[in-house]
Amino acid sequence: MANAMSSFSKNTPASDNLRKFIDKADALPDKQKAFLDELNPLVDLIKVPLAPELMQKKYAEWGVQDSNPFSGDKLTSAKGDVVAIFADYDGCFDLVNPLLTDDHQSSPGFFRHYKKSPLYMQERIKLIDGLKAITRGASKVILFVGSNRQSNHLDEILSWNTSPKRLPSDGSKATGKFRGFKAIGGGAFAAIAKEVGSEVSGKPWELNKALAGDLMGTRMASRDLIAWTNKEMAQASNAATGTAWLDEESHQPLMDDGNPEEMYDGEEDDLKWLLVQNNMKQLRGMGKVHAYFIDDRNKFLEVAGKKFASEKLGWGEAYAGLDFHTIHFDYMDLIMDGNHHALPLKKW
Repeated sequence: MANAMSSFSKNTPASDNLRKFIDKADALPDKQKAFLDELNPLVDLIKVPLAPELMQKKYAEWGVQDSNPFSGDKLTSAKGDVVAIFADYDGCFDLVNPLLTDDHQSSPGFFRHYKKSPLYMQERIKLIDGLKAITRGASKVILFVGSNRQSNHLDEILSWNTSPKRLPSDGSKATGKFRGFKAIGGGAFAAIAKEVGSEVSGKPWELNKALAGDLMGTRMASRDLIAWTNKEMAQASNAATGTAWLDEESHQPLMDDGNPEEMYDGEEDDLKWLLVQNNMKQLRGMGKVHAYFIDDRNKFLEVAGKKFASEKLGWGEAYAGLDFHTIHFDYMDLIMDGNHHALPLKKW
């Protein structure tokens, strides 16, 4: 599939890209052609260039409800500015992890197994085209980890999971044949920055390795670490950035063992806000920056957005040029359940 994907025009609408991909089936190697054969019975419908309104009509015929999470009237022009992407992983950016093989969850082989290949392709293209829209004209794009995986310790624990995050609503049974992936230690974020960055922007994105795990060992770890104070946000204290990334045994302040039964109510909310703050500290003093937090759970986006709106002014002039957007992208909702009620992009 990589050969066909590499032939996509970077400025071509998603529907045209999908049509070109299908039209190249006869020229593909046997293995890739076999993959396309599994698109039936939808393949005949997808071969035509689908305009957005026609795509909505086809979804209705298939019993699928879809919406575009990158739509909305608050898409800010990034021309000449910095764009920062806080990328959730599980159920979100794992969809475009270029290191996944067919025995990994969320890989092409995973969706082929559940006979969901057409929707997998559509969602991948939707994400890529959406990323093009928010980064177009940017002077620089910086990728941050927006996942709960804020240390190598939790990254390792979550990679052991062989149960799909979501199963099709048709009653399909889970299979243990698909492995998890270490997003930090296994190189997923680095590969996304390099390969997806090149696909979206024509060159690799910069990868910022800030993690909440960097804060372990600081005075903040001696109390219940919930968030940076306004005073701490105003200070330039990024000296430890990247240390947790390099430490194979690094831990993190919240959700350290990944056990939901041992988490206090709201702990995930606190972790998401902490990582958003920690990422934003890396953007301090950069001038005009458009930050986008993309996650598959709208609850976390709402919490982070409301806190940003109420607290930013207390962080000082170094953040004057920073704006914050949230995007709800849950590809599993559409692929597995046939519904995608994504809220449009929101600027806080």
